[in-house]
Amino acid sequence: MFAFELVQGVRPVSAVNIDIGMSPDGATVTSLHAVDKAQVNLPAEGETPAREITSVTLHATGAPGQGLQNAVFEGGAHYREIRPATGKTPASERKASAQKLIVDTKPGFGPLERADFRGHAHFENGKTIADAPRAVYVIDKDVLDLSNAQGEPGKAPTVTNPQLTVDALNIHVSPSTQRLSADTDVRSTIRPQKRGEAGETRMPAILKRDKPVNVSSNRLEYDGVAEATYSGNASLWQGDQSRIDGGTIVLNEKTGNLKASVGVKTKMFLVDTDPKTKERKPTATHVTADELVYDDAKRTAVYTATGKTLAEMTSPQAKMVGRRLDLFLKEGGNELERAEADAEVTVTLPAMVATGKHLIYTAATDTYVLAGEPVISVKKDEKGACKETRGTTMTYNRATDESFVSGIDGLAGFNSKPLDACPAALRN
Repeated sequence: MFAFELVQGVRPVSAVNIDIGMSPDGATVTSLHAVDKAQVNLPAEGETPAREITSVTLHATGAPGQGLQNAVFEGGAHYREIRPATGKTPASERKASAQKLIVDTKPGFGPLERADFRGHAHFENGKTIADAPRAVYVIDKDVLDLSNAQGEPGKAPTVTNPQLTVDALNIHVSPSTQRLSADTDVRSTIRPQKRGEAGETRMPAILKRDKPVNVSSNRLEYDGVAEATYSGNASLWQGDQSRIDGGTIVLNEKTGNLKASVGVKTKMFLVDTDPKTKERKPTATHVTADELVYDDAKRTAVYTATGKTLAEMTSPQAKMVGRRLDLFLKEGGNELERAEADAEVTVTLPAMVATGKHLIYTAATDTYVLAGEPVISVKKDEKGACKETRGTTMTYNRATDESFVSGIDGLAGFNSKPLDACPAALRN
């Protein structure tokens, strides 16, 4: 084993065989070729951590007066970065490996500026692991860029930690802050965790806590603390149970809050009690809207329409339409406590359709109350004939299948009248 100490600064390089080239004046090293157990140790300087690189071969070059600045490590390169404890920050170690490593340093084999890992690139930072055919570590910017490089072998770009896994064509992650961005065919899996577990992720109560959550999109931005924004054909789902689709989905893993916008479609299974048999079972509820805001602390899901198309909720028991739909969930998030629809409201029940301004459904009494000036209710009888009734308030009890419409004083034509044909919603 031969060890060599560079002329400018203490930069130990060791290997079984080392060949060096000097500048014409003999003042600086301009080339270095090391074979068999090549190793470079870059000591800590100020806030710069100590680094160690090993490989089978090393070829470094530089310019007269500058010394070595570029190096290629081949035959299996291994990189290690040791960061000492500072204040409340504990000591840490970053490790990486690849078939080839190309580094740029400051003059004289000084501090690293850029490390380019090629072929089966693997990076470890605490509990965070990154893999890709190519990984470029830009030291000063604290950014690791993962990509599919043509001709380079390796696993598709992936970042994994105890909470989640992110796969994409390109991933950019900050090892220090955990800020992450990804684009093109983004796939994310958020794993279930036990209560009280370190770094516990809080999912919306409308999702099951013990099942993984999957998200796909064109792009992902994660702030490194709590909030992830999935944009471009975003979809969030949990098995074949819950699903949320939209142009953008924003998920906060600390509060459990969720926002979705642009062409929002959701499916959730809420426990429903059959009014006749009293059987309780999960039933699919579908909602479409322009925007969704879910507040986990309040367990409220607010759907709004910003364009011409109204928000719509469909369940086995009814269809509700309005410019805004508010769902109030019971603790646990899998059962409806109350639902409200506001502005341009239509409610369609098994044998009745009614329109008005504001609707409240209360699960405890299984009752719908619709207000408006007027409320227009059309009900189909057992013979299939329909009758229209107008008033200020319509009350319908699902358990008894009875409805009542209160009147409007002085409104000309207020009465019930038969219709020549039932509306389309009641034709079945």
